[in-house]
Amino acid sequence: MPTLLFDDLEVVIVYKPGGTLRLTVHPPQGRIRLSAPQFASETLIREFLSNKIPWIRRQQTRIRAAHAQSSTPRFRGKEIKIVVEPNPRPLPAKFRDSALRVYVRPGSKEDGVTRAIELFYRTYLGAEVPRLIERYEPRMGVEVKEFRIKKMKTRWGTCNHRVGRIWINLEMAKKSPEELEYLVVHEMVHLLEPSHNQRFKALMDQFYPKWRTVRKNLNSLSVGEI
Repeated sequence: MPTLLFDDLEVVIVYKPGGTLRLTVHPPQGRIRLSAPQFASETLIREFLSNKIPWIRRQQTRIRAAHAQSSTPRFRGKEIKIVVEPNPRPLPAKFRDSALRVYVRPGSKEDGVTRAIELFYRTYLGAEVPRLIERYEPRMGVEVKEFRIKKMKTRWGTCNHRVGRIWINLEMAKKSPEELEYLVVHEMVHLLEPSHNQRFKALMDQFYPKWRTVRKNLNSLSVGEI
């Protein structure tokens, strides 16, 4: 992808067939991405960026601070302790008394602990997400044919409305149950309306009325966009 150096900031330019100029700043270090119409001139792009420099720097500061905070272990929206307990054979991690107890073989390296924690998160989401889907499918009149969990750098979730599949970011295990519910509803609404237009917002108002407040909390530590 082409890049543009502007006021000591490196901006990745993504040209698309249509649309408008859209600027986003991404974790963990504040990478800058600008979506632009295919035939947008460099002059137009530079004029657009010149008005966004203060906003970009604010977002980079916020995102970098949020990334530092995210290194603190969390589960269901709360800080937790990680207790590593050596065990002759690995057992599934268990959450008890505000601590996640991870059982690994004596002498296991740090990546073994990391894998055990990620497996715990996957197991949690693998149980919670289907319950939320089952709750909302009859209300919304849609069917989620498949859901998957994966690590994503810039999105909490995605939806392929053509095949009825939604993806959930593994990091959502760290978020509150309310934020997870919002995200699942958000992706399910995309089965009815693929874009973020007024119809999408009206459907969100119908199925999850407090979505704006919850979205603000969720995005307060994530991607900045304008």
